[in-house]
Amino acid sequence: MTEVEHRAGRSADGSEDEGGGGRRRAHPSLLDPFPSFACRDRVLSGRKPWIVGILNVTPDSFSDGNRHFEPRRAERRIAEMLEQGADLIDIGGESTRPGSQTVEANEEIRRIAPAVRAALVAGAVVSVDTRKPVVAQAACEIGAHVINDVGGLDDEMLDVAAAFGASGIAMHMQGTPATMQQAPRYEDVVEEVQGFLGDRVAAARRRGVPVAIDPGIGFGKRLEHNLALLAALGDLRALGAPVLLGVSRKSFLAELAPRAVDQRLAGSLAAALFAMRQGVDFLRVHDVAEHVDARAVHLALERRAPRGSGGVEASPARREVFVEGLRLECRIGVSDEERAQPQPVLCDVLLSEDLLLAEGAAADSGGAERDDLAATADYARAVDIVRGIAESGERRLLERLQRELEEALESAFAGWRARVALDKPSIAEELGAQRVGVRRIER
Repeated sequence: MTEVEHRAGRSADGSEDEGGGGRRRAHPSLLDPFPSFACRDRVLSGRKPWIVGILNVTPDSFSDGNRHFEPRRAERRIAEMLEQGADLIDIGGESTRPGSQTVEANEEIRRIAPAVRAALVAGAVVSVDTRKPVVAQAACEIGAHVINDVGGLDDEMLDVAAAFGASGIAMHMQGTPATMQQAPRYEDVVEEVQGFLGDRVAAARRRGVPVAIDPGIGFGKRLEHNLALLAALGDLRALGAPVLLGVSRKSFLAELAPRAVDQRLAGSLAAALFAMRQGVDFLRVHDVAEHVDARAVHLALERRAPRGSGGVEASPARREVFVEGLRLECRIGVSDEERAQPQPVLCDVLLSEDLLLAEGAAADSGGAERDDLAATADYARAVDIVRGIAESGERRLLERLQRELEEALESAFAGWRARVALDKPSIAEELGAQRVGVRRIER
């Protein structure tokens, strides 16, 4: 099970060992931009994607309606999902299946309150799946950690989250559950969904609310829309927030491989594994045990990633040279006033070299084997390159400087891949954030 830490405990900044071989994460901010997720007094960290177990306390949800409607059955299901390895329990009291009708707020609260209490007693990190700020407030008063809003976390919902120090999940939906599948249309579904979610991320940050984003597969989307969004999950992460994906048992799977709702596990796992390859941060699922197993196998295979040819299996390794927190003085900003004087920019650099370790080959190569600085990446030279470029000239955008630095470093160190993250401390302080800047997310 993924580690769930109390925020008063040790830091969840991703700097602990990765597990398996105990290899230190040389640069967590670049290797994984979202190594942890704050949930009030709790923090999710460790193996990813984090598995979100679905608990519908409704009589009419599309997959498991009425199965956990009675509080004692809901309590047993919570315990079962936690035992199976769920990292978070998502509790909903109103069906959002296509064509469903809204439920009165008081009734929704009546349904979810016992389950939220039971999940908290069991030690779970709890999210409440609701579109109503009054329901979210009631759940947070009980102790829920996260508000999961298929309506997109509007400003009123964000105000509730901010008041309780809760986190949020903003989902994109075209229309409402009652109307969303009648005639969904987009000029460019990826661009439109990105634009909406980007706005919600910005709104959450203004209020200091930690937020994840969900493209809303099946919520006002046809099959072609769903497939386009799944192919663009890596692009969604570039919005600067962790991505949650919910594809479990959904109807688009039946369009690809016709199966009844309760027979869509194979399709659900296939879509989940595809999402894992793109770095998705959360998976919202009905079948917790199976997805936890799939994650374990996926992570083990990804660590080895055989690349050999001609029947020779090989296990890749990677050498990393990193520089963290390099302070630069740059003339950078959109306005003339910002560029009038140099301002501090913090720079993180990660240079990585793939090492192909065929069976029986030496476990090292290049400069390390020959003890030759000229054959490896000299971090002092890397710093000189970064300073020389960053502290000369003017630029409007951090993205421009980031690209220039990565291109220069890769040109200087042949065979090494460069990734650069840039932060503007002055903007972070102004927004009340820890870090604000740019980094490259690879698909």
